[in-house]
Amino acid sequence: MRRGGAAYTVSVASSVLLQHRAIIINLFKPYLGGQILNPEQKYYVARAAEITKQAVAELRRLVRLHAFRSGFAHGTSYTVHILLMIAFASLEELEPEYSHSEGRDAESYCMIETCIKGLVEMSRRYCVAQAALRILEMAAEELRVKLDPELQKLATTYNTEEWVRDVTEHLRSQYPLDVSPTVLE
Repeated sequence: MRRGGAAYTVSVASSVLLQHRAIIINLFKPYLGGQILNPEQKYYVARAAEITKQAVAELRRLVRLHAFRSGFAHGTSYTVHILLMIAFASLEELEPEYSHSEGRDAESYCMIETCIKGLVEMSRRYCVAQAALRILEMAAEELRVKLDPELQKLATTYNTEEWVRDVTEHLRSQYPLDVSPTVLE
């Protein structure tokens, strides 16, 4: 199978940039929010926060570009991690009980929308994207972020007993683990 052309090159370059920014965020995020013991640490924590903020902004830009140019249907499984990371960062930025229907248009909400739509596209190929959608929906519910009805429907696509039963059967057939209902509860 020959893969070539400008679209494939852009997609590969975009994927590499997405992964690079995600690695930067994963490297510096643990240093944020910790207790600062001396003034020297204060500088490094502030610098880590600045680098992380820049990486998140760049990752958002790349995710929007990726969604616009090629969509996420053919993304790698690592892209699921990136979308979930950006969606959680965006959820953290929204105030509690945020509702898009009130007319407030936040960049963070638009990013959550992009991530949910990307995860739905990827869920056809990767089971982990289905689980990521479910986790994201539960996090939004816990933070009392009200999604518009269309987005709520997409986010709760994999929130049914039938889906849990199918995934349990799939896991039972793929892995030699005891995933019986008593263990899951």
